Amino acid sequence: MVTITEKHVEELYELAKQVYAGKTKVSDALEIMHQQGMTKVSANIYINNFKLMMKGRGYKRTLNLYAVEYYLENISKDYGSSGLKSAVQSVELHINYFGNFSKGKMPGLKNLLNHYRKISGSGEWVASGSIYPDEIEDSKIFTEGAKKQRWVNAYERNADARKECIKKYNYICAVCNFDFRVRFGEIGKEFIHVHHLIELSAVAKEYQIDPIKDLRPVCPNCHAMLHRKRPAFTIEELKKIIELQKGETA
Repeated sequence: MVTITEKHVEELYELAKQVYAGKTKVSDALEIMHQQGMTKVSANIYINNFKLMMKGRGYKRTLNLYAVEYYLENISKDYGSSGLKSAVQSVELHINYFGNFSKGKMPGLKNLLNHYRKISGSGEWVASGSIYPDEIEDSKIFTEGAKKQRWVNAYERNADARKECIKKYNYICAVCNFDFRVRFGEIGKEFIHVHHLIELSAVAKEYQIDPIKDLRPVCPNCHAMLHRKRPAFTIEELKKIIELQKGETA
């Protein structure tokens, strides 16, 4: 595994800025870093995460601690307080996502986040239980042969839209009416997934989500079953399947 050095990070930041500004092609930036000993997949993560930071969106793929600090520090210098606030929000979403798997064991990154939250005027970070793995962006490279590359678009899962959906429909599964609080008590409080009625991968561009029309709260089991085919089952279709299954086992 190639070690990503401080020099790599600093070069990646400059290339990411150029890509973000439309001055350099992603493929050219990846080739430059490949010539410096990095894999194109690793370079893509660092370049793409810069874009997500600038847009205030969460990211799945981790950066080393030096990179996060270097990005935050230089985004603050290059893009001012608004840029820093977006980047801080992006890191916060990443920590909330990653905490689902690491049980929150990211003290170095959390301390760094709190430092830059204070600088940006955002106050101290507080862990959130409202961010789920399917609500964070993740861009991937798929290669075919030595020269062809295809980029898969990813769409933002908006945390505010999620909150509005739950405010309307509550923490109860729209398919099977499962209530985690009733079943599990306090640990099930305010736990639910949110399902997009229109699959975001089928949308050709970013669009304004209507939390009431486009989203529904669903339990993880029903969420998984909805996506057992493409396009996904509708909520009504899955309800019918459940009813039919009940009839067969009666």
